[in-house]
Amino acid sequence: MLPVTTPPRIDLPPGSTDCHLHVFDPARFSFDMSRSYTPPAATATDLIEFQQKMRMHRVVLVQPSCYGFDNAAMLDAIAQLSPAKARGIAVLDFERNDATMLHGLHASGVRGVRLNFATQKQTRWGNVREQLAKAHRVIAPLGWSLQLHCQSDLIAELLPELSRFECTLVLDHFAGLRAKDWDPRGSDWAAIRTLLNLGRTYIKLSAPYRISDDARVPGVERLAGALVSAAPERMLWGSDWPHTGGSGVRETSSQEIEPFRHVDAGTTLDLLADWAPTPELRHRILVTNPAAVFGFDPLPATAA
Repeated sequence: MLPVTTPPRIDLPPGSTDCHLHVFDPARFSFDMSRSYTPPAATATDLIEFQQKMRMHRVVLVQPSCYGFDNAAMLDAIAQLSPAKARGIAVLDFERNDATMLHGLHASGVRGVRLNFATQKQTRWGNVREQLAKAHRVIAPLGWSLQLHCQSDLIAELLPELSRFECTLVLDHFAGLRAKDWDPRGSDWAAIRTLLNLGRTYIKLSAPYRISDDARVPGVERLAGALVSAAPERMLWGSDWPHTGGSGVRETSSQEIEPFRHVDAGTTLDLLADWAPTPELRHRILVTNPAAVFGFDPLPATAA
């Protein structure tokens, strides 16, 4: 069952963009057999209804790990929404791609590649640094971004490599920082600040329930506020709809359907008013920054 969504109370500027969503359509697109979890259905039709409730003009779909390298469900959803209003972040087998396939993905609305070191065990990906190098070689000619999903300590460990990264880097879910453990004097925070200062790194203020048991606790607001203060021009917002991981700890079979979390994305979006307290900041996070990262056209007059 899909989570209940209530419309957000805050005013959203035209062109507002949800930068982190997924679609799951197993009736039409089979999941990868080696997946680590099995979600319920959340189709493109469901996504369109969700987008309308949230009053979001644009969305960025992220390939979930349960589909492996098969991006078909995501591409189908982009086509249903139209590439003018939707972009995609693909997962690729770097040993099996060619220029024709990559340019086809670009034409379909893909604007980035994701490396997921959080959901999948790192041993499955082989050497992390090797994966980064392969990703860079693929995305550089296309002008794509690299989306990195991992914990903040890995970001700190990879700082030398990421500092030399010439493409746009996008860090999922508060850059993997944990609200209760966040230390403004710690090495993880110092590494993330270094990346922000280099000017090519963006951070998604997405899925606060992944960094804290309660998105409303003061620690989440302090961390979000510190990120916005550090680099408002490189913050993004994402709902993480439809909120996978509802069973908490995945101890059951990966083939059993795991329910979605009971998360109201509209209520979560309202927290942005506390994290970014001015309309100018929210416009930057919801409109200006996503357009720059994902290559959306200037806002159409009909959306103004």
